[in-house]
Amino acid sequence: SMPEARREWIWPAFFSGAAGVEMYMGGSGGYDQNLQDFRLFEDLWEYQTIAREFVETYLPFWEMTPADGLLTGETVIDKNEGDVFKKTGEVYAIYYPQASNTGSLNLSETNNSFEARWFNPRTGGFEGSSFQITGGSNIAIGSPPSSATEDWVLLLKPETGGNAAPVVTLISPENNSVFKLGETILFSANASDPDGTVTKVEYFVDNIEIGEITSSPFELPWTPSSSGVFYIFARATDNGAKSTSSSSVTIQINDTAISASCGRVEAENMSLAGYSIETASFASDGKMVKVTSTTQGASGEATMTFGCSTGLYDINLGYFDENDGNSRYEIKLNGAVIDTFTAGDDLGSALAEEQTRVERTVKTAYSIANGDIISVKSYRDNKELGRFDYIEFTESVTVSAINPTFPEWIVYPNPARDYIVISGISGNATARFINQSGVVFQETINSDAGQHTFSLKGFVPGLYILSVGNHSWSIIINK
Repeated sequence: SMPEARREWIWPAFFSGAAGVEMYMGGSGGYDQNLQDFRLFEDLWEYQTIAREFVETYLPFWEMTPADGLLTGETVIDKNEGDVFKKTGEVYAIYYPQASNTGSLNLSETNNSFEARWFNPRTGGFEGSSFQITGGSNIAIGSPPSSATEDWVLLLKPETGGNAAPVVTLISPENNSVFKLGETILFSANASDPDGTVTKVEYFVDNIEIGEITSSPFELPWTPSSSGVFYIFARATDNGAKSTSSSSVTIQINDTAISASCGRVEAENMSLAGYSIETASFASDGKMVKVTSTTQGASGEATMTFGCSTGLYDINLGYFDENDGNSRYEIKLNGAVIDTFTAGDDLGSALAEEQTRVERTVKTAYSIANGDIISVKSYRDNKELGRFDYIEFTESVTVSAINPTFPEWIVYPNPARDYIVISGISGNATARFINQSGVVFQETINSDAGQHTFSLKGFVPGLYILSVGNHSWSIIINK
């Protein structure tokens, strides 16, 4: 398991030495041959990053040596003992695979005093208050601040000396995220200080400070006022006035929805909010989008303005149905949901790949007007990230209802959505719409212009009979 890997080889490799770490992704899933989605090992990558950054940030590791023999009486789990890494008299780092009994550390080789702090290797931050340890004897360590049955790292550094810089990591937004102009974006960072406290975290957009937070959680909402590509980073300052900047990320702010030509509209070319773009050879045009947030149930939405001529269209959606979750999708027209479904089929893979790529028929012969707003919204479920690839519009053959006895009377469009027109009629008459339950809706026609337009507002979708005098037509109404 991932926690076992953390306890048995990640931290011991850093503290007690190893020739290197080689990862084999084989096993029952055949990952050594088929692995494309490294999300399956997301926790493992995170644990390795935490360990490496700890060593690089807090330890003069090039001057340190393993000294496991200094630690006695600690809990041993699956033959894994505690690991000690030291620079004699200056720095000591102890890794406990389980800290229910932390034993004693032999510091008889030095009389120096140290500030001791507990570091959580599962989350990557220091926890609890620091405490003093003075050398010269065998020292009982005591318990970590919480979760003693888990693994912990104890860091001992001299009480005197220079101020160590804080550590800061930008958590949100993620790199290459795409947002809609006017959408509020939450900036968030993890910040800690090895020998003091973090007094503030500042956030910068294109090297201009947009605000600061002075207490945890270090979160700041920001609403962009213009579109474009922006570079974001955070800077943490400690109580000794020393500061550290995080790595920067790039985000894109889209201005307005993009008009589409008739045909396939790629997801990455729509106006995106809450989605980030992925590159994949099996995706249409080589790209697709996924929900950016790691929060369960989080959503993304892609919006476009319909740029084709008003008419009837078949609508298809390309998306991915992996078997590591059940993402929900909604397709909207002018804010109203016209289709919703859950991607819950088992297509035999937890990866986004050709095998899990699906095309869904959203609507057939559906009435769409030029300028209509169309959006696709999906929700993350577990590790399925609501990926979708494209939405496609294919013009349907327009079917006019022609009365065989009176061919000059033409009813269109059929199917219809917002309105329906009778062409070739003049004078006064009564039109009756009869649904499948026999309910009658009627309207008086007063037309000398050769045609009459009926509003279909309030009609529910379904099959209707339109009757005018002795003439009748079968009408399909979509919404």
